[in-house]
Amino acid sequence: MPLTIRVATEQDQRTIKSMMRDLGYRHADVNVLQGISPTQDDLIITFQVTEGALTRVADIQIQGAKTIPEDRLRQEITIVKDAPYSPSQVRADNDQLLNVYARLGYIEAEARPSIDELSKKGGDEQVRVIFNINKEGSKAIVNEIVVNGVTGSAGVQESKRAAIRRAIPLSPGDLLRADRITEAERALYVTDAFRQVVITQQPAGDAGNGVKRYDVIIDVEEKRPRVIEYGGGYSTDTGVLGLLELTNVNFMNKLRQTAIRIRASQRQQLVRFEFLDPRFFRYRTRQFAPLALSAQYLRDSTITRFFRSTIDRGTFGIVQRLDSKGNPIDEFGNRVSQPTIDRLTLRVETQRVLSQKSHSIVFFNYNYEDVRLRNIESLLIKDILRQDAVVRLSRFGSSFVYDTRERCERRLPGTVPGEDETIRGGEVCRYNQVDATRGQFLSADYSFAAKALGGNTAFSRFLATYHTYYKTNQLRKTIFAGNLTVGLAETFSPRDRNGNGRLDDFDRLLPISERFFSGGSTTLRGFGYEEAGPRQVIVPVGTFRKPNKDLVGVNPFTVPIGGNAMVVMNLEARVPVTVDVQVVPFYDGGNVFRSIKDILHPQSITPTGNFVEDLNAQNLRVRWSHTVGLGFRLKTPLGGALAVDYGFLLNPSKFLIPQNLNTANPTTAIYRLHQGQIQFRFTQTF
Repeated sequence: MPLTIRVATEQDQRTIKSMMRDLGYRHADVNVLQGISPTQDDLIITFQVTEGALTRVADIQIQGAKTIPEDRLRQEITIVKDAPYSPSQVRADNDQLLNVYARLGYIEAEARPSIDELSKKGGDEQVRVIFNINKEGSKAIVNEIVVNGVTGSAGVQESKRAAIRRAIPLSPGDLLRADRITEAERALYVTDAFRQVVITQQPAGDAGNGVKRYDVIIDVEEKRPRVIEYGGGYSTDTGVLGLLELTNVNFMNKLRQTAIRIRASQRQQLVRFEFLDPRFFRYRTRQFAPLALSAQYLRDSTITRFFRSTIDRGTFGIVQRLDSKGNPIDEFGNRVSQPTIDRLTLRVETQRVLSQKSHSIVFFNYNYEDVRLRNIESLLIKDILRQDAVVRLSRFGSSFVYDTRERCERRLPGTVPGEDETIRGGEVCRYNQVDATRGQFLSADYSFAAKALGGNTAFSRFLATYHTYYKTNQLRKTIFAGNLTVGLAETFSPRDRNGNGRLDDFDRLLPISERFFSGGSTTLRGFGYEEAGPRQVIVPVGTFRKPNKDLVGVNPFTVPIGGNAMVVMNLEARVPVTVDVQVVPFYDGGNVFRSIKDILHPQSITPTGNFVEDLNAQNLRVRWSHTVGLGFRLKTPLGGALAVDYGFLLNPSKFLIPQNLNTANPTTAIYRLHQGQIQFRFTQTF
């Protein structure tokens, strides 16, 4: 047999033997049998495994522990009585015991596992596993924190050292815990101000009562605080594009971050200023609330791209009036400028972590926006946009997030949970936001906008989302998943925004940028993307051209315009067929509604005598929708899953479209949404 084959075979033989021993078969033996195929063209290698007697754990003891109660140490031990004896699992449990000591300040603790042979039982060998605490050592506390490696004048160096000491979770007099040292290194690396961080400790004498002092030495290698990056490119939408970014990762030598970002092209210009102080306000003992400030100005003349996704296919893809040379014109054929949007945004935000374990965070923010739509005369849906041509929003907001989503998978023998993993019901569980099998997720967002704060619109807006996951051991370990999303909003002191001389349903709607929209692969799968909810009739006026410049007539059509209320409910069963394939039957219910009152029952309308306005008022009223469907999930080598869903809308919404408006007796046509939709995406629905 060639040398390379013999070496590989011996290595495989050792690997199999080691694996068998880790499964509890300490006396397992592996022999290699060689043979030749009948055609004498192939070498056949067979690994013959002799298991021998299985070794089980009959007892578990901890010896030598005096400082920490034995019950506390046993919480870290994952091996159990009568389970197969796994050397790797015992070593991992021994490391966990040392971690307990290190977290409590006993950094000199020593522990070593051993076994005692016992009498056989039922043909299986029995052993007693003993964790010997050979040395507990003295409790260690922090004496001084010494920072080396910072540069600059004496005053600058002192400022940098103070910022570093503030950033780390260690202070003089604290217990010297190994996990806090690791956390300190991570906190300094996250600032992006240092190329290298090394933290060591040196004895600094006794403090009495069996306690020792240690100096914590922090050696850092700084990066350049100011970085300039620039670039460019070309896009068919925006033309030639230039980029410039200036960042400072140690602003004022206090580990604060600032940035100026500039992006400019012929059709899009953006300027953004950012400031972040990660440790703006201290709360509790070790935690800080950050402060983030940003100011941004955006001028964009590519907004017609967005409208292509909101207009029905019956318009031939037309979004605006153009002359024979492709220039925008109004309904009378006069040349006008390209539509643009000017957006000024100012934002202040902070947050507070309520619980690391449940990933509970509360956010607070203030946001000011000034949005102006200019030159919209050529747009096909200008009637929808006109009432929101100038929007100023000044609002305070707060959000809450609670997240215990985990993905739990079968635990292999000898598996030891990692730093961020736990063992639940014989499975290894790890925090997972993308493909959870158990746990819950809750987010709630509330904002209040007022004219007294400098805006021109006042409203109250609430949006909450709740996910829950449950895996059953029956039905091929099917995962039942549910989602409920509720959005509620109400305007205050509405004004006549559409200029018809009275307050109507449209005046009571939020600005279009703040309304709720739904429909698509992650919400209501019986609808196309954001096609759920109320619609408004568009009656085209003027001359239109196809992309090939041919003149064409455009009939009245409807456009989804969102609403002040939304309810989305998703229920699905993720049934594993193979390791990589799931079949997912599902139900989606809900809709987007004109107002909160319409959720339970659409409110009646008061006729105005205007034929088109009355039709529009009726089109604002929709009912709860029901979608049933079937989907498939296919895991990919890239991570995540390719999802394909077919949703069938049981009660598609119907909308009225005016016909023959130029006659004395106009009529109406009924437009019904398509019932079947195929949805694609690269993740689970929620």
